[in-house]
Amino acid sequence: MRSCGPTLAGLAASALIVGAAGAREPPCAETRRVADVLHGSYGELPISAGLQENGQLLQIFASPDTGSWTAVTTSPRGISCVLATGRRWADRAATRGTPADRPPLALVR
Repeated sequence: MRSCGPTLAGLAASALIVGAAGAREPPCAETRRVADVLHGSYGELPISAGLQENGQLLQIFASPDTGSWTAVTTSPRGISCVLATGRRWADRAATRGTPADRPPLALVR
């Protein structure tokens, strides 16, 4: 999994919070800033989105050139937080049927 790196980590360095248990909160910033950093530093653009039960928007940003990806959640107030990052993103078109009807998605190296 690709690390957030200094660019994305610096995005929220001043707002990084250490919770009571000592766990760090994910890097968060205004939505436009997160999108600009993901595109400028990693070539990632939003490729999918869905509304979560808690009212927040979940988006996947990915780069078709490098295969890097970032999962981002955005609050209704316009604050986005990075939940996960990785590499070797692969898309599959949505189709009807059961999971058993579809073979596992092969990851491209």
